[in-house]
Amino acid sequence: MKKNVLNALLIFCLAIMVVSCDKKGMEMDGMDVTMSYTPNPALKNTAISFTFDVKKDGMYQAVTMTSCEVIKNGITLDMPVTEKTPGQYTGTYTFTEAGTYELHFKYMHDNIDTDQDFTLLVK
Repeated sequence: MKKNVLNALLIFCLAIMVVSCDKKGMEMDGMDVTMSYTPNPALKNTAISFTFDVKKDGMYQAVTMTSCEVIKNGITLDMPVTEKTPGQYTGTYTFTEAGTYELHFKYMHDNIDTDQDFTLLVK
């Protein structure tokens, strides 16, 4: 009897976790972040201007607490990001070395912290 109750309780807890995970995924559905930059291609020792467009259902979506991390070989640096217009965020960064970089654009929407990852080749 105790074993059946414990199994039922375990199944109930797992179901709650699955529903919670699905809800978070559904809240973020439709959010699309794109990155553009100039000059293109990105060149070392040149100031690169980035634009991050945040859209939901094709419409610009204002978000808060924006930032961007620039990562190469395990070293993380911050690129300041400011709001150009609601849903459009900009930053400038000068890469001193050629190579492949990861950019993590971070933001908050509906009290959920999230980020969008991009890869950039600097020549």
